Amino acid sequence: MILSRLKTKANIPVSLSLKLSRWSVLGIVALISLQATASALLWYAQQAKAYGCVGNGDITITTNTTWNTSMCYNDVTIKNNATLTIAGNTIQEMTNLNVGTTGPRSDGFIIIQGDAQTGKGVEIRANNVVVQSGSIISADGQGYAAQQGPGGSATGGGSYAAAGYGGPNVVYGSLVAPISLGSGGKTTAGGGAIKISIVGSLTLDGFISASGIDPSCVPGQATGSGGSVWVDFTAAGSWAGSGYIQANGGTAYESCSAGVVGGSGGRISVTGYGTRSASAGVGNNAGDFGAGFTGAAGTIVEKSSSQSQGTLKIHGDSTLPTKLFASDPVFNAYSISARVSVGNGGDFVLPTATTFDAGEDSFITIADSSNFTVQSGATFSMTGRRYSPPANPNYIYHRAQLDISDSNTFTMQGGSVFSMTTYSIINNLGTGVFDTSGLATLSITGTLNTNHAATNRFATDVTVPYGGLITHPANTTTKQNWLDLSFTNLTLDSGNFAIDVNGKGYAAGQGPGGSNTGGGSYAAAGGNGSEVVYGSMTAPTDLGSGGAAGSGGGAVKITIAGNLVNNSTITASGSTGGNNCTN
Repeated sequence: MILSRLKTKANIPVSLSLKLSRWSVLGIVALISLQATASALLWYAQQAKAYGCVGNGDITITTNTTWNTSMCYNDVTIKNNATLTIAGNTIQEMTNLNVGTTGPRSDGFIIIQGDAQTGKGVEIRANNVVVQSGSIISADGQGYAAQQGPGGSATGGGSYAAAGYGGPNVVYGSLVAPISLGSGGKTTAGGGAIKISIVGSLTLDGFISASGIDPSCVPGQATGSGGSVWVDFTAAGSWAGSGYIQANGGTAYESCSAGVVGGSGGRISVTGYGTRSASAGVGNNAGDFGAGFTGAAGTIVEKSSSQSQGTLKIHGDSTLPTKLFASDPVFNAYSISARVSVGNGGDFVLPTATTFDAGEDSFITIADSSNFTVQSGATFSMTGRRYSPPANPNYIYHRAQLDISDSNTFTMQGGSVFSMTTYSIINNLGTGVFDTSGLATLSITGTLNTNHAATNRFATDVTVPYGGLITHPANTTTKQNWLDLSFTNLTLDSGNFAIDVNGKGYAAGQGPGGSNTGGGSYAAAGGNGSEVVYGSMTAPTDLGSGGAAGSGGGAVKITIAGNLVNNSTITASGSTGGNNCTN
């Protein structure tokens, strides 16, 4: 019997086998055992490359259907506006999944439920997935119920990838492999969790969504957070289509009389794809689509099979910042168009060959005694912009902003790359540190808003081109802000006021020479106003005083170790009725 089986597996003639000695037989058995083990491992490896249970056949769903347990089929098609509801904490395996059909068009829908006890949603495993236009895979509102979950709130929006408005400052779940349910806000549930493992291709012309539930416009309501969507290509497959993946927090309504506040965005990750069409992407992952009282934006990770870490995107019109921690994974690229706080008590490092783009409508804050370091070979860019809408004479500004608050540091190391557009702003105030001394050159193309208390260490050669500006914040009743800057070489290009602190001295009627009836005084008497004269003639650093109708000019001190090329204007004039000083 044993030799007969050996013949089947190894194609050894029985007559020859009977002539073998005992030791030869044992040797052959050992050899065949190794061959069988290798064959088994190969078989299992081959099976791991493909999904589906051919023996269970195909299934076409044309009426509303529920799967309460894990299932396995060959091809699954959902059409005729039918809805397939899948219970949470299950794994659904199939060869191909078709949600909706074409010719004629017939939509299909899948509802992915969550299991609050295990905190799990549903995993779909398929070789190929097609979601037609008008068809949806949805886990909207299938996360934790209202006020429940790790970021649940009884008073505000639910929190998950970031804080919900008025909700707890709780952040949980994975950036790269998100499978957590979204948390409930005061009145609505969070989004559920969808994982889709794909061997071949995803063609998405419809929607995959795991958003929090929107409320009615009733004052005092608060929505749930977004949930999780993770699409994982296990064999470098293709990602195509013009549809969207989203995991939004529930919508906030500023127009309601007492406001409806939003939950935070959820987490989206698309990993392992080999090719991607230009139209394939993710939708808005902000705290909501509403106007105000929004939660913080969620996170989006896109990682191709050729990338070591992928790209982290944080986009959306948010009221609260999404936090990036020093302990977070490092990505190849960061794309920010939302409010984001960096560091949060740790050192946030941008390593070699990494890019960080603070895009339009971005507000980057270095927070909680943190250091943001851009290492050699890394790039930090700020790309704010403005545009004029059709038939509208007014510009709309979409600025990029970097705030370096007290006891926080931003450092560009030697060999790193810094760039900014005209509509970008750096605020280095208080005791913040803006350090570009490791660079050979620095172009301040946008605005540097700083003061004497902050530390600014500049590159060897600094240029303020047309459109660039250095300034300080306005003062009111006391001297709090002025410029005290040191450069090696400074070039101010022509065509604009490169250093401008006009009207940023003492407020109207304030200062040593302030007047409520006439012009403010400083180096001399103001017209029909104060006759107080103060300050140094050779080393002036005082602010101008405010007159009855305007503020005084600010104060500028510049120390040059090398060369100054000034083809522009350094100005510290008063606004209507004020006086000023420049050194």
